Amino acid sequence: MKTAKERIRHGTVRRYVESGDLIVILDVPVIYARESPEEPLLEARTLKLLDEAQRRADAGDRKWLRRHGRVYEAQPA
Repeated sequence: MKTAKERIRHGTVRRYVESGDLIVILDVPVIYARESPEEPLLEARTLKLLDEAQRRADAGDRKWLRRHGRVYEAQPA
């Protein structure tokens, strides 16, 4: 007898990385478990991406950050 495959819902959520005068907005993939369909779950590779984005923001690597998200920089008034 075949069993029905459980469908896992996928989506994206917006995460923010802040460092000094930079704010980076990243849209990252998430999954929603059947047990808690309202709460997005991050996969390990997504957590690694967010950690890397924080390290790059701390180092000021704007080129890498622009490839992975939107970068906003504070300007003096």
